[in-house]
Amino acid sequence: MLLRAQLVLIACAVALTLISLVGWLFDAPYLTGTQFGTPMLPGAIALTLLCSYAIVRTARDRDTGKTGMRRSARIAAWAAVILGLIGLGRHLLGYHDIDGARQLLGAGWIHVSSAAALGNIIIGVALLLPRSVGRGYVYPTLLITPIPALITALLGYAMDAPTLLDAPMFSELSLFATLALALLIPAALLLRPDSGWMAIVTSPSPAGHTARVLLVAAFLLPLGITGLVQVGRLAGVVRYPFGYGAAIVLGVASLAIIAITVASRLDRSDKAARSVQNLVEAIIENTPALIYAKDEAGRFLRVNRRLAESLGLPRDAIVGKTDNDFFPAELAAAYRAADRQVMTSRTALIGEEETRFEGRSQTYLSSKAPLLDEQGESIGIVGISIDITAQKSAEALLALKVQRLKLLDEITRAIARRHDIASIFQAAVVAVEEQFDADLALIGRVAPSGATIEVAQMGPQTHRYRDAFGLSIGREIRATGNPVADCIAQRELIHVDGSAQDVRPGTPAFVTQMGSICITPILVDDEVYGVLIAARRDRDSFDPAECRFLTQLVDHIGLSVQQSIVLETLQRTVEDLRMSQSSALARERLAAIGQMASGIAHDLNNALTPISIRTQSLRENSRDLPPEIQTYLQMVERVFNDMSATIARMRDFYRTDNADLERAPTDLGELIGEVIELTRARWSDMPRQNGVVITVEAELAADLPPALAHTASIRDALTNLILNAVDAMPGGGAIRVRAYPLPSGADERVALEISDTGEGMDAETLAHCIDPFFTTKGDRGTGLGLAMVVAAAQRHGAELEIESSPGVGTTMRMSLPVASAAIIAQPGSVPAARATGQRAETRILIVDDDPAVLESTAGYLSIIGYDVTAAEGGQRGIEELTRAVDAQQPFDILITDLGMPHVDGDRVAAAAKAIAPDTFVIMLTGWGKRLPDGRDNPANVDALLAKPPDLGKLRALLDTVSR
Repeated sequence: MLLRAQLVLIACAVALTLISLVGWLFDAPYLTGTQFGTPMLPGAIALTLLCSYAIVRTARDRDTGKTGMRRSARIAAWAAVILGLIGLGRHLLGYHDIDGARQLLGAGWIHVSSAAALGNIIIGVALLLPRSVGRGYVYPTLLITPIPALITALLGYAMDAPTLLDAPMFSELSLFATLALALLIPAALLLRPDSGWMAIVTSPSPAGHTARVLLVAAFLLPLGITGLVQVGRLAGVVRYPFGYGAAIVLGVASLAIIAITVASRLDRSDKAARSVQNLVEAIIENTPALIYAKDEAGRFLRVNRRLAESLGLPRDAIVGKTDNDFFPAELAAAYRAADRQVMTSRTALIGEEETRFEGRSQTYLSSKAPLLDEQGESIGIVGISIDITAQKSAEALLALKVQRLKLLDEITRAIARRHDIASIFQAAVVAVEEQFDADLALIGRVAPSGATIEVAQMGPQTHRYRDAFGLSIGREIRATGNPVADCIAQRELIHVDGSAQDVRPGTPAFVTQMGSICITPILVDDEVYGVLIAARRDRDSFDPAECRFLTQLVDHIGLSVQQSIVLETLQRTVEDLRMSQSSALARERLAAIGQMASGIAHDLNNALTPISIRTQSLRENSRDLPPEIQTYLQMVERVFNDMSATIARMRDFYRTDNADLERAPTDLGELIGEVIELTRARWSDMPRQNGVVITVEAELAADLPPALAHTASIRDALTNLILNAVDAMPGGGAIRVRAYPLPSGADERVALEISDTGEGMDAETLAHCIDPFFTTKGDRGTGLGLAMVVAAAQRHGAELEIESSPGVGTTMRMSLPVASAAIIAQPGSVPAARATGQRAETRILIVDDDPAVLESTAGYLSIIGYDVTAAEGGQRGIEELTRAVDAQQPFDILITDLGMPHVDGDRVAAAAKAIAPDTFVIMLTGWGKRLPDGRDNPANVDALLAKPPDLGKLRALLDTVSR
């Protein structure tokens, strides 16, 4: 913008100069001047062109960012000064009237008026001034000095006043030269718009606008007034003296009008400035922010009302003072460093500052900016500080809450990863110590009575107080008449700090000796399950927010404990269901096995019956046989009895009731000796053939009472256990059989224990070893041995206890009831044998589908004197019964088998009772004393005997019936 204005001014000046130059070249006087032969002299033309070039060159360099003057511009300025001095010297020395001087000075080319020469000298000198000088008032003031002369000349031309133009300074000053000089001066002024009062003229402010209006008026109003006077003179209205007077009056009036205009503008500007100032002042004084200004030395230049109130001092007591007069040295130094940084960098600085005044600490958000003078130099700072103490406190509180929520989440996650209560408590106390900065943390479980709590878990740091406070896992802490009791009773957190320590009797030591302690109840199912105790050595170190945090924490602990209890209950329920399912499956399996074994037992009993009957018959009639034969027959009979009992147990080993179990006082010492002898071949003779040594030792208590037991089943159980122990010691070892009375309880019992030093069993084998058909012997084992031992123990009201470890050995133990003195003293009731003649009067019918059983039984009864009739099959038996009744000779006794084809024993018994109701019916069955369908007393049957029958019992029964 400035460059364009300069170019326009220079172009106009050069145009006037070129017009005069054309007039000189073509001898056109009207082009070189306008009045009375006063052309624009050649010297003035040269000066104008030189100054114009210097101004234009400097202006274009400044517009492109270059500083200083080019050499060509500087040469042009110096040339203008020199030519102007020569032209001025011509007038001052009078050389223009001397021919020698005219010849010396070059005739007309230096011909220039004094005013034009002086004006161009001033322009050239101003252009040559350094920038440091030009920034002040020297440059613009120097340039405007020719302006009064130019205005006077222009007035002379306008009013056609020869007397004015004849003055030495204005002689030979053409109108074109005057106008050109008037155009060059503002062009030169615009080269340095920031110098002196030119900064005001060129500023966009109201003052600049007013200055520009006044300058225009100063140039145009005199010319306009003069023009009006000249028009009046030409019209004959105004004469010279009156015209000059009128011009003066009009000039004064114009200046008065200008003054009034300027005053009104300044008044409006002043009012606007005061309005803005009042607005700014109102904002500064009523804002809640602290506003202040400081000089370079840090002294307060101004402070607002809020700052004075914050310091509690009047403003006069603050202005002129520094920060050191109000704040601690370290804070004042920090403030001063920030102020210097702002002044040095000349950039604004925003940051937080802490203040401490008279014990009060506050936080401010401060914005500081440099305070600059007219030259842009820093002379201080201005600052605005907003109190953000409440905001910072809220932020700190929020951050603390977020931190505690995060801590609570971490602790909750750590607890949630545990499923048992002990681990949950351990994770909680460790977290409270490590992340909550507790010096002591423990959890106590409330006893059922509520009078004590049992220490369930302690944190690692708490173990340091074991001796001082008597703390340990499992230790009971009194919960009556102390803060622990208050917590349990009130079901809320109890906080005991250093200023109110509880000294009631019975208060735990850690409550009285720690600085601050929180006792928080852990609720499970709305009942106080336990308490969390957290303590710190420092007094009053738990704030309300931390107490609330502990309350939230125990809520999570309580939920985790409740979930653990529910999970444990579910696991126990699932385990019970699994065990029930396993038991049901085992019972079903055993029932199927029992049914199968029952059929096998029936067939075996039928096969053994003939042999057993004949063996018993031989033994009864062996008086004439050698003693050795009698002993062998007795042993064979015992073996048959054991085989029969074993077959019965094979059928019933899955049954736990003992309805058909005949128990008698049993000497366990004698029984153990018999079993050791019976199994000697397996544990002694056979292993020795392979170089293996196994020893069996019996250890009997001195006061061992007789056991009330089923001797055969216990004998079989001991045999199985000893044989299993032998199989478990392929490399040899020792077997110990012990019998000892158990401590007196509700019922007296005696223990029977077998232990070995064999391979032992792992956990999986131990869990399944008593299952039917489970075996570790491969093809050598059936998996029924221990199952039958368990069944025998259960029939005696006991369980088989098994202890085993791999590489250590196995111990198996069962308990048997002790026979009472009354049972031991009871004499045996053996009926007296009847005479053979008496038996002959008793008629007996024997019915069986097995010829061997039929023949052996009938033969024995005939030998002992009974009248016996044999019938093969059920249908044949019914026919014999009918025939005997028809013959008036009914049978006294019917002995029938149960399981027979076509017509079974039940139908035969029913027919006998129908035909001859007085017939005594005895049923023999290979299923033992209990039928396959579980019946103990079949209909129409008076007595039930198992196969093979005990002939002594059979004979006694027959003798009793026949009486």
